[in-house]
Amino acid sequence: MTQYQSNMRKHLKQGWRLDVIYEQCTRKYKLLTLLCLICLSMAITTTPTLAAGKPQLTLTPNSGPPTTQVVVQGSGFQPNKSVRLSFDQQPLGTVMADGNGTFSTPITIPASAPPGTNHVAAHQGGQGARATFKVWTNWTMFGNDPQRSHFNPYENRMSSSNVGNLITDWTLTTKYVLYSSPAVLDGMVYFGSNTGKVYGVDAATGKIRWTAPFGENAESSPALANGILYIGSAFTIVALDAGTGKLVWKAAVGETSYSSPVVESGIVYIGSFNDLLYAFDAATGALLWTASTGGSIYSSPALANGIVYVTSQDDAVYAFNATTGAFLWKTTTNGYFYASPAVVNNVVYASSYDGHLYALDANSGNILWTATTGSGDIAAFSSPAVANGIVYVGAGDNLEAFDATSGASLWTATTGSTVYSSPAIANGVVYVGSEDGRVYAFNASSGSTLWTSVTGGAVDSSPAVANGVIYIGSNDGRMYAYHLPGTSP
Repeated sequence: MTQYQSNMRKHLKQGWRLDVIYEQCTRKYKLLTLLCLICLSMAITTTPTLAAGKPQLTLTPNSGPPTTQVVVQGSGFQPNKSVRLSFDQQPLGTVMADGNGTFSTPITIPASAPPGTNHVAAHQGGQGARATFKVWTNWTMFGNDPQRSHFNPYENRMSSSNVGNLITDWTLTTKYVLYSSPAVLDGMVYFGSNTGKVYGVDAATGKIRWTAPFGENAESSPALANGILYIGSAFTIVALDAGTGKLVWKAAVGETSYSSPVVESGIVYIGSFNDLLYAFDAATGALLWTASTGGSIYSSPALANGIVYVTSQDDAVYAFNATTGAFLWKTTTNGYFYASPAVVNNVVYASSYDGHLYALDANSGNILWTATTGSGDIAAFSSPAVANGIVYVGAGDNLEAFDATSGASLWTATTGSTVYSSPAIANGVVYVGSEDGRVYAFNASSGSTLWTSVTGGAVDSSPAVANGVIYIGSNDGRMYAYHLPGTSP
């Protein structure tokens, strides 16, 4: 630095006015002086806070049911300042951005969040960002979950106050009876048909996305996990790509017919008419183990706490180790079983052909209580559904409700014919099909009839309640979808 520049810097620090300094300079150095003054002024001025970048948000995960725990990560916000979070304009609280303008915080998706596209937003002053969260209330297998509870705890569109307004959304004709109960996942509906095909259908429109040929009746109901659909038919279980319907693997079993697979922890379980329960590797189809019962297995196995439960035609309920297939216990009743067990709160519920509903200790098989169904009429194929301390089961022409702890009868609702369909429960409503060709909705607490709809044939299929829609098959060869006016799946 020249002596001239050094003097200029000294005078500036001493508080001299720039015009005075300039006037003291010779004409020869005016231009140089101006340049120096500009540089020195910038050097001694306090450096301003750097402006934040464009705010951005990411969500992990970015889809799921209401009450999902989500981590929200933000960047590009003003450092060390508060950020307001909201879910579709519903306030979720605030979080403080760090010195880099970033933050990471957990949130809970509201229980009232409707199915479909929603947004998490972050606001700070006049700036903000938002990210999409897709709300699904899926029904991924027969009974909805591995425990076969037949309960969707996330449904928040349909309730006892508005279900009477349900209308037909769409129907899809397959030309042959539909015993298979649908599964619903992320905008698709899946089911088997006695056309010998498995269907993948757009949930919103009923348009067929793909079909996969079986060459056999597909009376089993599908189960979905990790992008793969599993379904049984006569003598085989197949795994299909859920997006395309392409075969992933196929394995031979004894005749499966009605048994529907259950998937958990990378293993697929299915029963067979040859008295065996099968366990396959879900990714490869490799046989892991078989376990023998004393009779044909028409029912679908249930899984809870590392134990797989299944009912059999030898009048018994069985429990096996889910990893090894080792026998754990057997409880014999007075009648054989078509119905599948449900396991809730460490109790196994099973409806027998002897006209009784059984509650068994899930660890020991000890009978906790029995209840008479249909005044001794057979419970037949209808599997129990359990939610909020009540067990629901079809018996004869009725849907019956029992206290889940004591077995005490709570109410009986009558349909027009035998109930083989297994009930589904969601948001205070119980849905079920009947041989009279109707689909019913009953108040879950009182049993009062809230809604009915007529199909063109007997309804043996069990309903799936997902994303504000009821899906159910009929023996007229059609899949039906019902929703509330002004809503869509």
